[in-house]
Parts: sequence; structure tokens; C-alpha cells
Amino acid sequence: MPRLPYPNFYYALEDLVASYTPKITYSIHCSSIIIGVLARSALNALMMLATYAAVCRHVGLPFRYPKNKYMWHHLCDMTDARTPYWTLNLRIEPWPNTEQYTSI
Repeated sequence: MPRLPYPNFYYALEDLVASYTPKITYSIHCSSIIIGVLARSALNALMMLATYAAVCRHVGLPFRYPKNKYMWHHLCDMTDARTPYWTLNLRIEPWPNTEQYTSI
């Protein structure tokens, strides 16, 4: 997949892993949502949801799910900020490590 035309911290991680390519094989799988205790992260869905809940409470509105019915009923990949990503990924989504087409 081509890289986006703006900075992304995943690219630095991918470049680091690629520097070890002669020694290892790997696949790249980035979670859509990071959830957990990342204080200043714009990617932290938990902080966004907590802010939404606080605003609802402050203005006296009910706390409702901020997405649609489709999102409520379907699985979404997430990564816990406290758990090493590869550990969580192996338990929830084993396919990146078992499919030949995912290795680089």
C-alpha cells in the first residue's frame, strides 16, 4: 500500500522493522483504534468517548452511542495501549501470522 503524503508515526516503525528484513520475516497490521491510557494521543478512542460522555452530562443530554446501528453490531479491531500489540493481535486476529500473502 502506498504511503500517505503526510507524517505518520507508523512509517518510522515500519522503516525500523524493514531494516531487519534480511534477518526476519514480518507483516504489517495497524489497528484502526487504540484504546487505553495514552494521555496526549489523538488516536485514543477512550479519551474521545470519555470527553463525549462528560459533555453530554454537562449539557444534560443522554449518553448515546455516537455511531450508527451497523457499527454497534459489527466487530472492529482495537488495540489496548497497555498490552504489547503483537500479543493482543495474536490472540484476536491470528490471520496476519498464518497467511502467506501477509508476509513481506
